[in-house]
Amino acid sequence: MDHHRPKSAKFEAELCAYNGVPHCLAMNSATTAQEITMQVLGLQPGDEVITTSLTWVSTLSTVVLQGGVPVLVDIDPKTLNLDPAQLEAAITPRTKGIIPVHLTGLPCPMDAV
Repeated sequence: MDHHRPKSAKFEAELCAYNGVPHCLAMNSATTAQEITMQVLGLQPGDEVITTSLTWVSTLSTVVLQGGVPVLVDIDPKTLNLDPAQLEAAITPRTKGIIPVHLTGLPCPMDAV
């Protein structure tokens, strides 16, 4: 346990145990987590990442900062989340990832994604 951040280390250990994984890392924000995710994906200039048009700016900026191209798809007006049909139509050979966004307490339809 890192004694400089004991609460975070305890939280990470409990999260690992809960999920049955050997490692996890708590982040200070979703933006930081997305930045690291884009780096881990190995996003290259021109790689596309699909996300919803109704989101916070950092969803797009984390892609752009790695040289990627955000591809926006419209929302389902009933849920305000990513429209799975439009998502499928937006996938191309250059698609490297998808960032689903859960908005206003309504989860994105992950089974459809």
